[in-house]
Amino acid sequence: MEPQWTHCYRMRSYYRNVGVVCTVAFAVMGGVSTLVAFFNVDGSFPNPWLAVWTLASFWSAFVLLGLWLLLAYSKYRLFVSPTSLRQVGVVREQYAELNLVDELRWRRFPAGGSVRLAGPFGMMKIELSNFSSADRKQVISFLRDAVDSSRQPGWHAFTQQYEDTPARCERARRAAFVCGIAFLVLAVGFLIAWIAGLGVVNLAVAIVNAIVGGRMLRNRVATHPL
Repeated sequence: MEPQWTHCYRMRSYYRNVGVVCTVAFAVMGGVSTLVAFFNVDGSFPNPWLAVWTLASFWSAFVLLGLWLLLAYSKYRLFVSPTSLRQVGVVREQYAELNLVDELRWRRFPAGGSVRLAGPFGMMKIELSNFSSADRKQVISFLRDAVDSSRQPGWHAFTQQYEDTPARCERARRAAFVCGIAFLVLAVGFLIAWIAGLGVVNLAVAIVNAIVGGRMLRNRVATHPL
């Protein structure tokens, strides 16, 4: 008999947004660069066919990454009941009874932290960065209460790493600022390459980098005015 699930958590909308942006942006960049190479409009490709296949393969990989994110967003679910968990992913589904958990290990990686449950059911890994801030707190609180604390190694280090302190928030804002500047620097570099006549594709890449960098800096200033 299947348990009565009390909550259903899904991926935060960030993954959907990134998936859409990656799919559209890289498809446009790939299409434009491939067409430029095919027609060799500025004569910058000594071997147009080789450039076509290389550019098409390169950008297609990033388009597939965006599509994978969209698929993961649409498929992923974490079902919770007082006695069990059920995690549904793109390629597999896992089920764990909480009273059979031998170890619930709190881990500080990947970014956002994760939980690994082990027992007769096998191994289940839950990446906490999948969830929105509110859902993440609910999942952490639920798991902390659902399994005996003596079977939860890594909890102290986990809380130290991910406690929402002002210092940690400031470090995150600084990291966003540095990344934003890096994207803008790349945008300038690709823009210079386009001006120097190294291909129209450099202009497209410069525009994308400028948009990403500008968005990062805008979010940083909005949350922490200079």
